[in-house]
Amino acid sequence: MERRGPCCFFYMLLCAALMAAVESQIPLPRRPLGFVYKGGEPSAPIHLTAFVDLLCPDSKQAWPTVKKVADMYGSEVVQFTLQLFPLPYHTNAFMAAQVSVEYSP
Repeated sequence: MERRGPCCFFYMLLCAALMAAVESQIPLPRRPLGFVYKGGEPSAPIHLTAFVDLLCPDSKQAWPTVKKVADMYGSEVVQFTLQLFPLPYHTNAFMAAQVSVEYSP
């Protein structure tokens, strides 16, 4: 019977760790994250991304300005993407974000 050295053990351990890392990857989402305003073109030269909290008064105050900019330039020039970013100190912000994602088209 042939005795294998510690090098073989470490090789097997490395292979097992790599296989575990590959198998434990998070699956890709079924669609890109965020909401694209008015179906902006992916080939638009300007991509504007806003991170908002649905219950945040500052996000609410900034929305008309961002919307006006996106409307002024059009979807061919600007692709405006809205990313939900619920802040922990706004009560029920996380639940509002989950509901909006769940019921989006």
